[in-house]
Amino acid sequence: MKISAIACVTSDMCIGIDNRLIMSLKADMKHFKEVTGGHVVVMGRNTYESLPVKPLPGRTNIIISTTMDEMPPGFFVFKSVEDFLNHFKEYDEEIFVIGGAKIYDAFMPYIDKIYLTHVHCNGVAMLNNIHANYDRLVKFPSSLFDYEWDIHRSIDNMALDRNWGIVHYNFLTLIKKV
Repeated sequence: MKISAIACVTSDMCIGIDNRLIMSLKADMKHFKEVTGGHVVVMGRNTYESLPVKPLPGRTNIIISTTMDEMPPGFFVFKSVEDFLNHFKEYDEEIFVIGGAKIYDAFMPYIDKIYLTHVHCNGVAMLNNIHANYDRLVKFPSSLFDYEWDIHRSIDNMALDRNWGIVHYNFLTLIKKV
């Protein structure tokens, strides 16, 4: 089984606020679609609830949730990471963990590759700009640093964003060292 994660983070590892992405760049959305298209995507309940389109088209959509009793149309629901891993143990294609923070953290021991969009800005500074509270920020789990990673690929980019002006970001591919 090949398990990868895909996320967009700020320099201080913020991924979201109020059940929304911290930053929504058009190029990052395109990258997400290209990388995850045709694959299994795994998410938590909050990520599911935040999706603008349900299910994500062209993918097998999985929710890990202990609280969801009904299976939404177009989704499969598992009660735990272990149940999911047991069900997919013979699966040979790449599986993508797409969030949120608790799901990334639960899968971190099994993740071999991370597709990371690193936006060169600070989530806290962004909050000050929109007068929001730091407690509402969600960060990529620190369990990322429990492992060693090689940067396999880095592509530098810039974009013009309506809210933030010129934004510098990288598409990184991290490979877990064995």
